[in-house]
Amino acid sequence: MATYSGTGNFDGSMDNSKKLTVGKRGTTTTAVDRSSTYSEQSVQVALSATVAATGSSVGAGTVSFQVKSGATNVGAAVTGAVSSAGVASVDYTLPAGTAVGEYTIVATYSGTGNFDGSMDNSKKLTVGKRGTTTTAVDRSSTYSEQSVQVALSATVAATGSSVGAGTVSFQVKSGATNVGAAVTGAVSSAGVASVDYTLPAGTAVGEYTIVATYSGTGNFVGSTDGSRKLTVSKRATTTVAAAVSDQTYSATATALSLSATVSAIGSSVNAGTVTFQVMKAGTVIASGTSTTVAGGAASKVLTLPAGAAVGPYTVLATYSGTSNLVGSEGSRGFSLLYGWNGFLQPVNDTAHQTGLNESKFKLGQTIPVKFDLTNLQGQVVQQTGSPTFSRSDNLGACDATASADTVPTVSPDASAVYTSTGGHYQYNWSTKAMTAGEYKVFANLADGTNQFVYICLTK
Repeated sequence: MATYSGTGNFDGSMDNSKKLTVGKRGTTTTAVDRSSTYSEQSVQVALSATVAATGSSVGAGTVSFQVKSGATNVGAAVTGAVSSAGVASVDYTLPAGTAVGEYTIVATYSGTGNFDGSMDNSKKLTVGKRGTTTTAVDRSSTYSEQSVQVALSATVAATGSSVGAGTVSFQVKSGATNVGAAVTGAVSSAGVASVDYTLPAGTAVGEYTIVATYSGTGNFVGSTDGSRKLTVSKRATTTVAAAVSDQTYSATATALSLSATVSAIGSSVNAGTVTFQVMKAGTVIASGTSTTVAGGAASKVLTLPAGAAVGPYTVLATYSGTSNLVGSEGSRGFSLLYGWNGFLQPVNDTAHQTGLNESKFKLGQTIPVKFDLTNLQGQVVQQTGSPTFSRSDNLGACDATASADTVPTVSPDASAVYTSTGGHYQYNWSTKAMTAGEYKVFANLADGTNQFVYICLTK
């Protein structure tokens, strides 16, 4: 309303036909750039916007937030109230599996009775690749002169997401040097990659680094694990001492040719040495070391001392091993025996076989059972201690064609011991109170042998 006061000359007047129109104040909505990372689960992203008006504070109304990819909505719009400070904030749910990329944040202010609505679509939500962790597994193998397949594996993980795509490349290294060629395996739905890695022939014993490198994908960052080890250990060997024939007691030193084979599964053995020991009752009698093992074979000639005691001996072959092969040992037994030429007359030694010409004697007689012991040189020798006599029980019927032998008259021995008589050993065996039939008669010697002959007693 406009009212004129008038003057001395003019009347007052008034106009109330005109209007003053107060319009809504314009506003500016300004959102904020945000970032997130890829996830196979839905993710909450904090979005905010400030609503301002020139000359006024804006503390009412709401702001609706919508994330878009081009014209397509990504997730559902969320509305937040504008605070007294002019700020609206919401937790926006980004759908599971939202791909890596740049999205538009559209923030739309609703306006009020006094303020116009406004919008900002200039800000971006950037979804980045999710970081991963690759974890390989320690492995072991053994030395081989042939290439060896080693199973390598690694697990790829990401916080809040499973990783089921991409590849892992495996490389075994010695320091900065590659050992074998890299092998790549696909990551399974469980996040695991596995390969058969070819370790080159002759890869030395030692510790190597396994480098597992995940390639990454459009949604996942690549990662590497170089903390795991492949340990190549020595290969086991087997040493087999060759059979040694029984030896004859000797008055002089005698040569003993010994040999052994050394083997390893999957590898030939062409290094190291074999030490041979000849032992009796745990005491080393002779020892020596071979030249370098070649083709798995080793040999050595040792000397048995003159007059070495009769009885059982052990040959111990011990392989030294190498930087790539484990040592091992093997043993063989042999005996050092007296020379034996059979029983002497009147007993016919028939090579321990029943049959024609076995000795046959009349019951009741005393039979002189005699033999010699000799050395390698053919000389008659005496054993330490006396040989003992023993016999079997009646074995049954005799050879029908054998005829009775003549026996000199001797006195029976009271104890079952052979006595030395004129360089021979003799035991006078009384057959009184025995029954007719076949018997096995023994000379039990200090070298551990039990020499025998079949004798027939007849009525």
